Amino acid sequence: MKYKKIMLLISVIALVWLLSETGAAYGKSFTIKERNPGSGKRVESMVVPLTVTIYSGEEPVRNAYVWFYIDGEPVDHDLTDKNGFAGTGISGLDEFGSYKWKVRVEKTGYERIYSSEWSFNYQPRPVLTLHSNYGETYGGGDYDYNETATFGIEPTVIYLEEGKRVIFDGWDGVHKQAYTGPSVEASVNMTDDISEYAIWRTQYFLNMSCEVPPAVSPESGWFYENDIVGIYVDPLPGTEFLYWEGSGNKSYSGTAMTQSIRINGPIRQRAVFNREEFTLTINSDYGNTHGSGTYPAWENISFGVDSEDVYINEDERMHFTGWDTDSSYGYEGNKTECHIYIAEDTMQEASWVKQYYVNVTSTEGGNVSTPSGWMDENTEITLNTTGEQDYRFVGWSGQGEAHYSGMDDVHTIEVTSPIIQEANWKRVYTVTVESELPVEGEGNYLDGETATLRAQPSKGLLVRTVFKEWSGGISSTSNPLTITVTRDMEITAEYTKDYMFLLAAIIVIFVLVGIALFKIFA
Repeated sequence: MKYKKIMLLISVIALVWLLSETGAAYGKSFTIKERNPGSGKRVESMVVPLTVTIYSGEEPVRNAYVWFYIDGEPVDHDLTDKNGFAGTGISGLDEFGSYKWKVRVEKTGYERIYSSEWSFNYQPRPVLTLHSNYGETYGGGDYDYNETATFGIEPTVIYLEEGKRVIFDGWDGVHKQAYTGPSVEASVNMTDDISEYAIWRTQYFLNMSCEVPPAVSPESGWFYENDIVGIYVDPLPGTEFLYWEGSGNKSYSGTAMTQSIRINGPIRQRAVFNREEFTLTINSDYGNTHGSGTYPAWENISFGVDSEDVYINEDERMHFTGWDTDSSYGYEGNKTECHIYIAEDTMQEASWVKQYYVNVTSTEGGNVSTPSGWMDENTEITLNTTGEQDYRFVGWSGQGEAHYSGMDDVHTIEVTSPIIQEANWKRVYTVTVESELPVEGEGNYLDGETATLRAQPSKGLLVRTVFKEWSGGISSTSNPLTITVTRDMEITAEYTKDYMFLLAAIIVIFVLVGIALFKIFA
């Protein structure tokens, strides 16, 4: 009876566990079978990370034994003492510390074990595997369950040999959660092992050439393997198509103007034309030119003037302004070096304008807003000057037949010759005089001007105030006095008292009194 209970118990035991630090439900099923009735030895074991719940039908099994091995040492764990483990696994494995997820489960016993079957689930870390024949992939490897994995590849264009390359065309994923699409970098949710295959497409270079560049299509470029490409020529004026020269697998050689070719390798296609000859004439009144001659139709010709400026003298020159042409295939513009494809007899005429140098300056104390430089003949320019504090504008001066001389601080002139213009400013100085009697000549004077100082010579009748001398900024007894002003000056007019009239009056009075007394007493 005891053996029958053991056989029944073993036949219904199922080890079901949920693994990984995330505790997700994803897993793979494994089955261990033991078919050796009567054997008392231990059955084969598998080392897997797991937690264990033992069931008998719908209910947890009581009085069942599971042996745990940690680092090779057996630990007897009796499920009978555990409560609440049904449905969520054993809750008491914390006692194994850091080994909680690293246990080995074995069926074991020392009594006879009959035919038995153990089934359980385990949860490995899902693996992202990347496959590519070219380039370097990144992002492959194992991930936590339900973790987002980002992967990609670089570079996306790889040159294998001359005229051949491969282009990344997308990913083909194997799994319902995998990515399939054209993105170089993509992300997937790791709930199972996923394989991603990089798709590459081969391209070959089609080299299109001819002596008449605009006359063939398509342009040179890369095409996918097995593409069908239509090549054709469009003869331009002055040309006659003769034939195609082709090299490379599936290239074309022949006289058909339009042809389809299959791209199975690098291909060169050259169109050959018969071309008329045309003459390019370069005319210029000044300087040297280059490029005149006779050329085949649609030849790429370079022509121009050697210099954009031809000097007549140091302040007069001819300046290149552009090209005129008599041909619809010619060039109109202001480049000194030009390129055209000649398709008929063509004349190019260089245009020039006379320029004069205008030099605008100011003396100390002033500023000009008109820039100096080369000006086209007959151009109008505006002279404008402003001054600093304590300076006064005294007029324009200059040289050249078109220069301006005058007192307008703003004035417009026409450039008909080389011009030198100077705005003249002078420093303003102040002359002040301290005097007890009126003085003429005080005020503001320009640097270098003369000032005449005139002091009232005297005042009074009997006791007179009389001018004596000048002192302070100058020393002189002259009155009036003329001076040259070169700085601010403070001058004093000094006076003295004159008692001569008072003395004379006293003497006269004494004389008259004396005469009167003499007459009285005579």
